[in-house]
Amino acid sequence: MALLLNRRQALTALAGSGGGAKAGVGNGHRLAGRLTTDGKYAVGEAALTDPAYAAIAATLAAGTVDVPAGWNAATMTDPMTLLVDSKPMFINGSNKAYTLSEPADNVFRYEIRANEPGTLTDLGLGNRRCELVSFKENGYTSGQTLWMSWSTVLGTQHDGMFLTDLADRFGYVMQVHPPASKAPCVVVNYSQNLLRIMTSSDAEKVGADGVLKTRYSTAIPATGVVTNFVLAITFGSSGHLKAWVNGSSVYDADIPIGYYTDGGILGYPQWGVYEKNWNTTEVVYTANIEWGTADLSARAASPIAVPDLSPWA
Repeated sequence: MALLLNRRQALTALAGSGGGAKAGVGNGHRLAGRLTTDGKYAVGEAALTDPAYAAIAATLAAGTVDVPAGWNAATMTDPMTLLVDSKPMFINGSNKAYTLSEPADNVFRYEIRANEPGTLTDLGLGNRRCELVSFKENGYTSGQTLWMSWSTVLGTQHDGMFLTDLADRFGYVMQVHPPASKAPCVVVNYSQNLLRIMTSSDAEKVGADGVLKTRYSTAIPATGVVTNFVLAITFGSSGHLKAWVNGSSVYDADIPIGYYTDGGILGYPQWGVYEKNWNTTEVVYTANIEWGTADLSARAASPIAVPDLSPWA
């Protein structure tokens, strides 16, 4: 038997169950639900009566005690695997209680504060992040087209995205990343007062990294403004990018995309906030994430509605 939670409940439990290096039940342990074959998140049923979890007792009580249907093949226990658009993702962040939550169905809230890297590599580079990351093994190869649709909303705290003190200051709210430690092959960048869609490839490089080239640029949206994105990314030396922002076509051209000389998987998507470290707090929301090989062009004219979560704090 186990306590079975839905995704929103599982994220609330994860955030509200305190620190701890491993998933499980007991004082000081985070309740990282284990993904089941029917899309539930299983934690030990002893959590229901453990005083360590009194603060989230109502959330846990809303779950169901039952025998798990079986374990999803993508299951990871630490970090916790989530199903988003029916696909497995994991959390890359600092594991603080506020790092990631789901305040409404299919609306994710990310928060990063000073000195909160997601990885040791981030720490060495002076970066910080909280992202939902798809598994690289499920990424896309040369000649394939990845369709993506989602909405981004800036929270009331995002001062770091206006800083212009560093030429390399960035604020990624979506990136399609290669398996290797290189620049992303497609990125939506909120930084230095600008919203930019950028791409990189083997066609133009500095060292191992492709040069990020701006394909579309406009002013950063105001707090609470919903910005709807649809992208169609064809990878390879004969690649193509189509991009719609708020229903308008903003880019449609043949361009090389990705590190195609490496072969194999060229990119896999991730959403959240990733930027240079600074003493600001950043809050970003991502809603209605969809991606895959199926055509999502209809979302340009008919995006999924985003609930009003004012003041978007």
